[in-house]
Amino acid sequence: MTSERTDRRGPKHWCAGFTPTKGMISPGVFVPVFERNGFISRLDYCIWEQACRLLRKWMDAGETLFPISVNVSRVNIYTSDLVESICALTEKYRIPNRLLNLELTESAYTDSPQIMMEMIDQLKAKEIYCSYG
Repeated sequence: MTSERTDRRGPKHWCAGFTPTKGMISPGVFVPVFERNGFISRLDYCIWEQACRLLRKWMDAGETLFPISVNVSRVNIYTSDLVESICALTEKYRIPNRLLNLELTESAYTDSPQIMMEMIDQLKAKEIYCSYG
């Protein structure tokens, strides 16, 4: 997992795979496998928690804070406890919800756009912002 500054909005926290024989593996390769076998939910949660932990570290150090963008797999956008899971992490690390920006992939909106829009409304009500790409 890594954080990189992408623009004025702040860093993006993301994950790439690595094997000793093939080196770096693009998320485009392993994410579909993880979506099929159900591991993507655990991976997403781990990345969200790492981002919250990093924000807490920056807050404690008095750093200038920018929201961190994290991906949400299409599997998790349709999970009924997404809002509660994100809020539990921001509460655990005592960071404002607005500092975690959820990035939704284009494929997320094709499955069930109405359910996705309802979830986005719930997230916005908690000051958790979403971007699309």
